Amino acid sequence: MIIKTILLKIKQPNVLEFKTIRKTYSKVCNSGIDYLSMQWPNKISHSQLYAYLKDKLVIPSSVLNEAVRLIRSRWITFCKQRKRHIEISIPHFRNTMAISFNNQNWSIKKDGHKYFVGFPVNGSKPYFELALSQRQKDVLDKLLQKQVLSGNGQLLERKGKWYFIISIKFPEPKQVSNTNVLGIDLGLNNIAVCYDKEQGKTTFFSGKEIRYRRTKYASRRKSLGKIKKLYAIRRSKDKERKWMKDFNHKLSRKIINLALKIKAGIINLENLKHIRTTAKTSSKQRKRLGNTLHNWSFDQFKQFIIYKAREQGILVNSIDSAYTSQECPICHHIDYSNRNGIYFHCRACDYKSHADRIPILSGQPGDVVTASLPEIVDPSRDGLLDIAPNLRVARNGNGQKALTT
Repeated sequence: MIIKTILLKIKQPNVLEFKTIRKTYSKVCNSGIDYLSMQWPNKISHSQLYAYLKDKLVIPSSVLNEAVRLIRSRWITFCKQRKRHIEISIPHFRNTMAISFNNQNWSIKKDGHKYFVGFPVNGSKPYFELALSQRQKDVLDKLLQKQVLSGNGQLLERKGKWYFIISIKFPEPKQVSNTNVLGIDLGLNNIAVCYDKEQGKTTFFSGKEIRYRRTKYASRRKSLGKIKKLYAIRRSKDKERKWMKDFNHKLSRKIINLALKIKAGIINLENLKHIRTTAKTSSKQRKRLGNTLHNWSFDQFKQFIIYKAREQGILVNSIDSAYTSQECPICHHIDYSNRNGIYFHCRACDYKSHADRIPILSGQPGDVVTASLPEIVDPSRDGLLDIAPNLRVARNGNGQKALTT
């Protein structure tokens, strides 16, 4: 099963009731933590904690059950960390926390072109109209038609606006039968370079925006540090992290849309393990980029590609990137001098190309790989045209490559 989380905006929320139940919910959670701390090291069961909180505060039983699960989960995590001698304070729940609902206690209904969500509030189950995008409507239609399953829900406030977060369980899609392969190389100057194996076209995703943003945030934190604005520094880090996550989401979506457009059944993604220690930057790059390389969310970006490809039934392979930037995809000659910045020029066979394409072409996995190498499809890179013919590259049992015609 594939589980996705969807953020649904409530059009006209009952703010007073929402804040009242949220305040009661946080009191219940903190009371439960206090009770467990007083009874420690005795173990308290779910039913014992439920009975204690039910007599202490008035709250719907369905909401109280979810609160008890949350309390016990946080307390168990706290006890495990204490046993490992990790210094951590007793859990505390804020008044702005999200309210959890079981999948049996919230529901979606449709009236014409309008969608409503209902959940228990003060002994009743009112329905609230939702403001949705077309993509969200399509998902809710599948939920109403029981093509997908519903998970837990949460009521959350963000910057004065109220949302209901739902988790949806999608069935595992069938693996697509398309044989086309999309290769992806990751870097700093070009965040992602995608190579369509069947048509031989290359798509470049520039890293200028991310370098500009990273430099801007780093410069701001440096100036804030001089005047000891520690809270502002933490806010800046959180803002940068959220922007980076949004950037990774959008870029991964563009790549998956490209894979669907070219009907790719397989995505070959560069293995990013130990990239922070193996990636090299020049003094000019270090001066311009600073700590950008170590701030880049490599694994997050990879996971976004994997789960979005999984939704479409596309297989993702991880390829070893060792020496691929120095290896010629035609004659397989490996030489450090083959690459000079963004230019690749093989010293053995005189093959020329854009350097960011080489790891994709050299690192194609599998027993037999057919690589078509026509000219680069990018008008901004004059003089970097590929002139190599189609070749068939075979691999023997030892993983070595042998050139065949």
